[in-house]
Amino acid sequence: MRSGTADEYRAFIYAVFNVVLGALAAKGVAFHESADDHRDLIAYLAKVGHRDAGYIGQVLNDLRTQRNSADYKMNAVVSVKTSEFVYKKAKGAIETFDAIPSGDLNEIARKIQAIP
Repeated sequence: MRSGTADEYRAFIYAVFNVVLGALAAKGVAFHESADDHRDLIAYLAKVGHRDAGYIGQVLNDLRTQRNSADYKMNAVVSVKTSEFVYKKAKGAIETFDAIPSGDLNEIARKIQAIP
């Protein structure tokens, strides 16, 4: 893997975000199709009391923080080691999400829908 850029961070966070948001939206969770959806999804995952959902929310938060930092350092080059770490973190979050049993995912969606 070559040195990374903010574009790679964006790709990693959007991959995780789109997988999770798409699955929860399919279960009836309403999103607003705005920038606030990132913040809201992270908060929802932290609040539902499910270990894996909380982990995925933390990964999304970490990736978002790293992406925001990279966005403001326009000429920064990210090391290969850091790029690989971020990639593995995003991939692990997607794998963790995909392994959540259907019944648990339904319960996570139900709890999110109950959040005021």
